[in-house]
Amino acid sequence: MMADRLLLALGLSLVLLTVVSAKKGHPWFYQKCNKFFEDPEDLFACRTNKGMCVVKSQMCDSVVDCLDGSDEDPEECWPDHEEYCDTGFNDKWIQSQPLEKWQCEDKMCIELCRVCDGEEDCHDASDEDPKLCKDKTLRQILDGVEYQCQRDGKANEL
Repeated sequence: MMADRLLLALGLSLVLLTVVSAKKGHPWFYQKCNKFFEDPEDLFACRTNKGMCVVKSQMCDSVVDCLDGSDEDPEECWPDHEEYCDTGFNDKWIQSQPLEKWQCEDKMCIELCRVCDGEEDCHDASDEDPKLCKDKTLRQILDGVEYQCQRDGKANEL
């Protein structure tokens, strides 16, 4: 019993270590398909990342989990993305301030503080458009909400 728990813990740690190094992809939901304990019917195979999966409940949730972004494909996810933009930011607060949203060109919404942060959060990468990120007015707005993605000097997982 104790040996089984130790092997399970070591196995999960190894999976997490290999996934955390990925540029995109959430380490809790993106991993080799055969490492999930869920029924294979409950998994979505990332399109271009052979052998990598996410749990289907993580599809179309406005968080890119697959390295190729296929779990947030705008053609399949637009109804969910539209609903998330309308209601997903309701009652979300950071340091007594409402969490601000930004709508990507493909209609997915992300936290405003994630725009021009050096990481592509939108499926279409419109949040890192160089022309957009050079806009001085937008820079002032982003500087005003940057704290929403920071806590104790570390990025928030929102």
